[in-house]
Amino acid sequence: MSNIGLLGLGVMGRNLARNIHSRGFKVSVYNRTVQRTTDFVEEFGDETLVGFADLKEFVQSIERPRKIIIMVPSDAVDAVLDEELNGLLEEGDMIMDGGNSYYKETVAREVRLNAKGIGFLGCGISGGEEGALKGPSLMPGGSKMAYDAFAPILEKIAAKDFNGEACVAYMGKGGAGHYVKMVHNGIEYGDMQLLAEAYTLLRFVGGLDMADLAATFASYNQGRLASFLVEILVTIFNQKDEKTAGYLLDKILDSAGQKGTGRWTAMEALELGIPLGTVMEAVNARNLSAFKDLRSRLGKANLAKVSLPLAEVDQFKVGVEAALFGAKISAYAQGFMLLQAAEKEYGFGLNLAEISRIWQGGCIIRAELLQLFTILWQKDQTKHLFEFAEIQADLLPTLDLWQEALALGGKDRLPLAAMASSLNYVYGIFKETSSANLIQAMRDFFGAHTYKRTDLEGTFHTEWGA
Repeated sequence: MSNIGLLGLGVMGRNLARNIHSRGFKVSVYNRTVQRTTDFVEEFGDETLVGFADLKEFVQSIERPRKIIIMVPSDAVDAVLDEELNGLLEEGDMIMDGGNSYYKETVAREVRLNAKGIGFLGCGISGGEEGALKGPSLMPGGSKMAYDAFAPILEKIAAKDFNGEACVAYMGKGGAGHYVKMVHNGIEYGDMQLLAEAYTLLRFVGGLDMADLAATFASYNQGRLASFLVEILVTIFNQKDEKTAGYLLDKILDSAGQKGTGRWTAMEALELGIPLGTVMEAVNARNLSAFKDLRSRLGKANLAKVSLPLAEVDQFKVGVEAALFGAKISAYAQGFMLLQAAEKEYGFGLNLAEISRIWQGGCIIRAELLQLFTILWQKDQTKHLFEFAEIQADLLPTLDLWQEALALGGKDRLPLAAMASSLNYVYGIFKETSSANLIQAMRDFFGAHTYKRTDLEGTFHTEWGA
């Protein structure tokens, strides 16, 4: 009998199955398209990695209580649970959805399955196809009983944090796992856009060529910006085009795709009233990039251009590094603020220190900075990240250089919305007074929405101009 079953042999599913198998577990696999199962088993199978063409035989091959991981697109999960597996599972069996499902759908699925005595986990998995094979970051939530059953396997296949511990932890009840993964992906959207804007500044204001860009980001990755995303930029900038002369990046169409998790994060922030400008601007930038034909027509306009003197380029690189570091802290702060709000609203049982810890390895947003966040959240996870003296010591010295880099980009008419929004978030949080009193006065003027005063208790309305 197999220790675990895996249903769905797409890129992530097949690599996860190989990962589990490599850790000494016997694995049964199944895919709706039989040929995919056959091909997979022919390439990787043995007596402890077995494929099945029949779903019933697949289920019956797994030791009880059964543990099954489903790795299918989010819009196919309900069909698998309610149609294909319906009637094949028994009370006490457990299922883990390892896809990018929307957390509210995960909550509904857990309720349905629990009514049948079946445990259910919604598990965010980050790290892409390489992470799935070599060690991802795992964010499971839902049935604690199901988590305890899956944990010995998940702990073996997960990446390791900076202290060598497995990058997996129980996120909390209900849709907690997929919620945390959603926020992870939102931060990922923001981080990628910030890096793209830093590239834009260095390329078009600093005048750096691809070799210079690779060397600059390699230098950045040796310091406080050390992270997976900065690391891979070095390879991207160095990649030559096999089809033509020059660098591959220059041949890639500047129209970015998206699967929707960044949009989910932005919508959730709006729902809970949390400022999440960096992620929202990252989504907006991808949306804007899709209008390539329109941009090509309007891009012929004669806009101003800035070219730095060569003697100033090295200092500009320092400024961009500071801007990128400050913006990265800001993006994380916004993401954690959303997680704090979700905890108050939904009572998941989130542990920000554990979330920071399991993001240290395997996942796309893994970064050295997460070590500090883990330590700080262990002290107090009710604070805003900016309230910690250690964060202020890192963040506040970046502001002048950050602002100067944006100003130079503005002179060159460069779109830098995510980096600017990240800075505005910092300015807004650290400013005791704001212009919202005028907003509220206007609301009261035309809609009698009332207002509160700074000097008196209660709610007030004014007949303006009377």
